[in-house]
Amino acid sequence: MLLERLEISGVGDFCDIEVSLVDEVGEPRRWVVFYGEGGTGKTTLAAVIAGTRPGRCVPLGKTTEDEPCFAMAEWRLGVEDPARPHCLRVLSPNVPRAGEGAPLQRKEQTLYERKAVGGRGFVFVELPADRLYGRGAWALSDPQRTVLRYDVRAALTADTSRLDLARPVKQVIAYASISSALTGDRKGGDEGDPRRLQAAIVHVLEEVLGITDYTFAGLNARTLEPTFIAPSGRRVVFDRLPSFVKDLLAMVVLPVRALWASLPGLDPREAEGIIVIDDPERRLPSRVCEQLSTMLPAALPGVQWVLLTASSSIAASSPRGAVFALRRTGDSEAVQLFCDELALTH
Repeated sequence: MLLERLEISGVGDFCDIEVSLVDEVGEPRRWVVFYGEGGTGKTTLAAVIAGTRPGRCVPLGKTTEDEPCFAMAEWRLGVEDPARPHCLRVLSPNVPRAGEGAPLQRKEQTLYERKAVGGRGFVFVELPADRLYGRGAWALSDPQRTVLRYDVRAALTADTSRLDLARPVKQVIAYASISSALTGDRKGGDEGDPRRLQAAIVHVLEEVLGITDYTFAGLNARTLEPTFIAPSGRRVVFDRLPSFVKDLLAMVVLPVRALWASLPGLDPREAEGIIVIDDPERRLPSRVCEQLSTMLPAALPGVQWVLLTASSSIAASSPRGAVFALRRTGDSEAVQLFCDELALTH
C-alpha cells in the first residue's frame, strides 16, 4: 500500500489543499518530505494521513454545511489486492458525499476497512515527534500477540506521554536473533522463516549505523540485551547509546517488525508500506539529516517514506520534486502548500 494523492479541506489551518505524490511516470514517490517551520501544520498533516487509510478512518474535526472539514486519500494497493487496476479512495467519515457514485464508493471503502482489519498488508507505521527511550529491561512474552502481531487499527500516537520506543525496538532485535538461532538449518515454518527477519534486521542496522561509527554486536549471552560496539571499541547496550542512534534504530526496526508481522511470507526489505516520521531531525545531527534521503530508502527500499520536518538540511538534500513546502503567506491564517520550484529552500 502506497499513498498517491491527498486532499484536505478545513482541517486545522488547511483551507483547501490537494497534493499528488506520484512522479513523472505515475509511480508513487518512495521519498516524500513536507517541509515547514513550526506552526505550519506538519503534525496535523501526519494525523490526516494516519486517519484516512484502510482500517483506520476517523473524523478529523467538526464539519458544518458552511465550513466542511474532511480529507480524502488515494492509496495504491499492492499485495493487498494485486489485481486492482486503480487506487482505493478513502474519505473521512464527515466528508460531504455527493454524486451518483457516492453509494458505491461508500460500500467499497467499507469492504476494504474490513479487509484491512482481518487481512494482510495495509502496513502503516507512524513515529511521532515525541519519541521517548526509557531505560530498563525488556521482556519477551507471547510473541504471537506482541512481535508477530500487527493491528492496522492501532494509533501509535494515542498517548505520547506514555510512548516508550526503547522496549519494542530491543524486543524486535532480540526476537529476530533468538528465533533465527533456534531455527538453525531447519526449514522455516508456514508463517515465514525467522532467518529472513534476522537478515532484514541486520541489513537495516548496518545501513543506519554505518554513519554513526557504531556497529551491532549481537545479543549479550547473559542478559539477551542488544549490544553494540562504540567508536571507542567498548561494548554498550541499547540503553547506553546516544539518543540520535536510538532514533535511527527506531526508524528502521519498528517498520521491519510491522512489515514482518503483517506479511510474514515476504522479505521486509522488499515489502510495501508507508512510514510517517514527524520531526525526524529532533535528535539528529545536521550531518545525519543530510544523509537520511539516501540512508533510509537504502535500508527499506520497498516502503514509502513520508517525513514532516522543519529541517532545511533534510529538505535541501532530498530529490527535486519530492519536497512539498508548507507556508503561511501574507496576512492569511491559512497554510498553503507549494511544490516543485516553489518548494525550494534557499
